[in-house]
Amino acid sequence: MNQQTMRAFAFGLLAAALALFIYTQATGFSSLSETAMVKQLEKEQYVVLTSAQAAKQKQENEKLQQKLSQLTAENGKQAPQRTKEKTSAKKKKSYTLHIKSGMSSSEAGQLLEKAGIIEDSQAFNDYLTENGYAEKLQLGEHTVHQSMSMKEIAVVLTTK
Repeated sequence: MNQQTMRAFAFGLLAAALALFIYTQATGFSSLSETAMVKQLEKEQYVVLTSAQAAKQKQENEKLQQKLSQLTAENGKQAPQRTKEKTSAKKKKSYTLHIKSGMSSSEAGQLLEKAGIIEDSQAFNDYLTENGYAEKLQLGEHTVHQSMSMKEIAVVLTTK
């Protein structure tokens, strides 16, 4: 490397450092503390959980999923006892709900109401909000049935 190349390289480094300094000053870039980051995220309506809270939520979801499976199994055992007329009159209507990023619980409720899974989207949204499910909706595809209760639908929508 000759002297001119070395000077050009040093000038390039100096120019890059100067551009980075100007950029950070102009954009107000600052290092946020953990508390400030959490407050900023909550201000933008994100839910921030500690690892302990997330583990507790996961355990609750697993318990509810087990209970749902148990109830579904019990319901399956009781189904043959019904008459053919009752079962044909009340056919199980299922719907696959696609929850996308940014979708609110009220939007999900409206889609379920349009599909005929629930009767009142506002009542469903109120249930989700009052019971803490509204912020826990999981992205992806969720299959729900018309015969499910609001709680069972909520568990399905908040469990991956």
